[in-house]
Amino acid sequence: MEVRYVTDRHDTLCAKYRQDYRDNPDYLYCGVADMDLAPPEPVLEAMKRRLDHGVFGYTELPDGYEKLVSDWMREQYHCEVKQEWVLFSPRINMALNMAVDTFTEPGDSIIVNTPAYPALTGAVEKWGRNLKESPLLLKNGRFTIDFDGLERLADQKTRAYILCNPHNPTGRVWTDEELSGVTAFCKRHNLLLLSDDIHGDFVWPGHVYKPLLTMYHNPEQEKVIVFNSLTKTLNIPGLIFSSIILPNPEMRRAMEETIDRWGLHNPNVFAADILKPAYRECGEWVDCMRAQVYENIKTAQEFINRELPWLDAYVPDGTYLMWIGYGRTGLSEEDMRRLLEEKGHLIPLMGTHFKEAGRGWFRLNMGTSGEQVNKILERLALCWT
Repeated sequence: MEVRYVTDRHDTLCAKYRQDYRDNPDYLYCGVADMDLAPPEPVLEAMKRRLDHGVFGYTELPDGYEKLVSDWMREQYHCEVKQEWVLFSPRINMALNMAVDTFTEPGDSIIVNTPAYPALTGAVEKWGRNLKESPLLLKNGRFTIDFDGLERLADQKTRAYILCNPHNPTGRVWTDEELSGVTAFCKRHNLLLLSDDIHGDFVWPGHVYKPLLTMYHNPEQEKVIVFNSLTKTLNIPGLIFSSIILPNPEMRRAMEETIDRWGLHNPNVFAADILKPAYRECGEWVDCMRAQVYENIKTAQEFINRELPWLDAYVPDGTYLMWIGYGRTGLSEEDMRRLLEEKGHLIPLMGTHFKEAGRGWFRLNMGTSGEQVNKILERLALCWT
């Protein structure tokens, strides 16, 4: 199945093509984490059928939605998910906010590993909860969880821990040992464990993504929620659909009440139509896409190591995101941003976008064509010529 690239976003309302730069097509905006790929044909065909039919009324979830998610988790990750554990949410960001609203109170503390995707920390701060940052440690060129630091953060007001696996922005895929450490820490302190696993389908050779639920003997007795979606995988984030996997029946009833109160139980009309082909007919496309993205990551790593050795190209275990360190240049974040923008015409996401723990780094999106990756790398090299 062919992977087709669409890199021109001019005259669209895509967030990846920022309003500030619409008058200058020479800028490469490589920060926002969606890919420059047209969705797979089965998805496009389902949307075309809806357009041709011309009916855009209120929607319901398709019959068997929960089975689609359950089958995907079993077939892809050998993770048994009962169908009744699966709830729908338009977006993981919304689901995470609903979980914070449902299971914590104002003034409660929630731990998040930083640097962190802003939606994770935002779900804490927007609800009047106390954000406790647990910065990742960089040891021997590899980011790790600071388990000693976690113990120092946990107190009587700590109610939850938000995990991201694979981690955004560093690209770490947590090992069995690390996941066991996280689950043990949460059980020791009676914490709710929330895991954003949206990049779970992007894992590179030598690494294995393990859904958090596989770490439990009986998930129905645990305080754990996993969030996932195929919208990143199939490059359709604008269609907004995601799954909440919540084994604990009492917690699931509480979450269902919140979903009903927020009125977020129905997909949009296109999402409703593409769910079945998305889960059943796009496997070959996903394999081709992953192969191309992995080549892009290897190309970027080799180029930076060879041509720009003063930068640190952190190689991700997963995701299509490159986390680039510039600490050895001695430049401040503002100076680096200006250098990239004014000389390279590159617009990445700078490290403090992911909290202070990200200072000294910037994030580049490799989910594009090989030609576009080469253009990004050439622009990066121009910054120092």
